[in-house]
Amino acid sequence: QLGGTQRGGKKSEAATSAVGSMAASKLSQGVKSVLPRMKSMVNASRIGSFSDENVWTVFTPLANRLKAVNLGQGFPGWEAPQFLKDNACAAIQEDFNQYTRSEGHLNLVQELARGYTKTLGREIEPLSEVCVVNGCTEAVYSSLQGLVDPGDRVVMFSPFFDMYKPQIEIAGGVPVTVPMELVDSKWTFDEKALRSAVVDGDAKILLLNSPHNPSGKVFTKSELETIAGIVRESNRTVVLSDEVYQFISYDEKADYVSIAALDGMAERTLVLSSSGKTFSVTGWKIGWCVGPSHLVSCVQSVHGLVSFCTSTAMQEAIARSLKQAEEPYEGSASYYAHLSKLYRKKRDFLSTALDDVGLTPAIPEGSFFTVADISGFQMPGEYENMEGVTRDWAFCLFLAETYGVVAIPMSPFYSEDQQHLSRNLVRFAFCKTDEQLEEAASRLQGLRQHRI
Repeated sequence: QLGGTQRGGKKSEAATSAVGSMAASKLSQGVKSVLPRMKSMVNASRIGSFSDENVWTVFTPLANRLKAVNLGQGFPGWEAPQFLKDNACAAIQEDFNQYTRSEGHLNLVQELARGYTKTLGREIEPLSEVCVVNGCTEAVYSSLQGLVDPGDRVVMFSPFFDMYKPQIEIAGGVPVTVPMELVDSKWTFDEKALRSAVVDGDAKILLLNSPHNPSGKVFTKSELETIAGIVRESNRTVVLSDEVYQFISYDEKADYVSIAALDGMAERTLVLSSSGKTFSVTGWKIGWCVGPSHLVSCVQSVHGLVSFCTSTAMQEAIARSLKQAEEPYEGSASYYAHLSKLYRKKRDFLSTALDDVGLTPAIPEGSFFTVADISGFQMPGEYENMEGVTRDWAFCLFLAETYGVVAIPMSPFYSEDQQHLSRNLVRFAFCKTDEQLEEAASRLQGLRQHRI
């Protein structure tokens, strides 16, 4: 009997468990019934439009439930390099375990200054022109919070990394998107549209990402010169240049170029980056901003109040690893060369596999993402006519549920007025093991029967 007692007046474990479950169930139902009302009462208005549901909360659990090959979320599917892990263990054992400088651990800012002095072609002052933050996500967040006033326009190319738009809105800014289009499987942009958005629109920020997520585009030096020329026409536009994929690019004949290294751009550009993608440690969250002191100080003012500092031991480990990464590694001239070679092989394999079944890929020039065109496929009716979702979402659901491969729809990377551009585009991540990519290629063969 529920709630019955044994001798001594104590409830049985089964009864206690049952009663507890019922109470928890009722409590859960009660809480769920008031959550929407409570949320509308307590949430700040600036986050009221943000949905709890996004591509990550939908497709990652779906991949886990279906035991699908997850080519959706962009995190490396292998271990970090051993020298990096050794450095982390050593830093902890050597007791780099207390607070460090809010602006960044001394060894790391010095090492970053050394590296960026070469990359940007000017002397970087480590104590005033470098700020270490919690990953590049915070680099973007703190930069926007420190530079954007309510109503300021922030321009970015679309498709764009999905966190940019809400971070702009939280800062009170107005997102303005300039669409890129696929022309002969190459991403291009309209110079006039960019000038209109930046100069005529009096933009405060141009948020640039190269190598680009999700498209895989690397802006050429010529394109960067064009962008820089437009920015210099403005009296106040600052560039936030997200360069987290700097070392994952594939043109062996071209040196990497940052827009901050171009004429007239050093004083108005913040370079944002992190260690996560380069060293396959996305969970460490060691990021940074590099630029002129008058811009870096704006970031530091926010960072010091948001999280004060990042992990001292991990910063020390990254500082030591940046030096070692320039040394010969596993038959390559450096760890960076090895990384590019590793990803190029995976890019080529997945691009061939996609093309083989009719998913026309836009071959990426950098990053570890490939965008594919799905217009040549006819899905079953329940997916083609699915209500409440765009065609790219329906295709990704179809692909996961039918063939056990997860990709990401491209529509979340576009503004609402540009959704038509993403109707037939999906993104695949190839930062996975060879075994995972081979299994995905095998499963994708089933799509052949759905080609138009």
